[in-house]
Amino acid sequence: MISILYYTNNLLPSKILENTILAVNSTCLKNNCELIITSHYPITKNYEEIDITESKEDRLFTGKINLETKEARLAHIYKHLVKDLSFNLDSKHKAYVVGKLPYTHKSIYKQILLSLSKAQGDSIVFMEHDCFYPESYIEAVHKAMKHYNFGYCQKNCCYLDFEGFFKTDTEFMLSGCSGKKDILTNIFSKKLELLNTNKPYDFEPIINTASNDFRDKYPEEIIASNSVCIDQFLPPNHDILDIKHKLNQGGQLFVLKRHPGALQNFVKIENHPYWGNSNKFMDMMQIDIDRNTAEECIIGTKYF
Repeated sequence: MISILYYTNNLLPSKILENTILAVNSTCLKNNCELIITSHYPITKNYEEIDITESKEDRLFTGKINLETKEARLAHIYKHLVKDLSFNLDSKHKAYVVGKLPYTHKSIYKQILLSLSKAQGDSIVFMEHDCFYPESYIEAVHKAMKHYNFGYCQKNCCYLDFEGFFKTDTEFMLSGCSGKKDILTNIFSKKLELLNTNKPYDFEPIINTASNDFRDKYPEEIIASNSVCIDQFLPPNHDILDIKHKLNQGGQLFVLKRHPGALQNFVKIENHPYWGNSNKFMDMMQIDIDRNTAEECIIGTKYF
């Protein structure tokens, strides 16, 4: 069985959260998958509350303090938290609410590890709160996991920001990862350990095809040694759609787009062959956010 892990910090435009959770629910029904949901605030009618903090510091903001306002940098971003959803999903699912946590790598890792501990499936698929996945995705993962322990998407990924669709060469991201439950548990347990002891780690899993120079930067990481790029199992243009809204670090790509040569093989797409016209997604992305906050978000989510 495949278990889908859907995790959110509830910090994104409400319509994106609503549409992605419903899309994941539909995917689970069509493919007979288990759905494990972890969120900071409830998004389903039925859920269990679980405290995943190790100490009170886990709930503190980690950003630099603004000496004039006495607030942690970006603390005001939390006024955009989505707190009013209560979907009655009809898929096989379990929902866990962990409470408000800072937007940090540690929070994400702990949510992932909680989800892994609750999942019954041997194969795991990550599905993020601001991504849409093609209907062929689960079948592709199923094929890949017959012979491999870890899978990732790299070419079959498309981005969407306020200027429309675009594709570019980037390293694979967590949103396009899948793998066997045991190896993922080991990988993220080690990442959390390294983070807690201030040792070097990379946010995404490290695969066996990574260069020696890159792997040498993270000598204590657990390597996904039996990995495969699942693009080969997906039909042409069946891309993961990764939405770069104003509340994630997609702004980094937005900035790089304006520096010639920074993004290799950048391609703007007017109408996506699979996802169609971008207009149907634009309304989901609308959010009333002040300019200073939007500019701060571009710096990256690790400081939220």
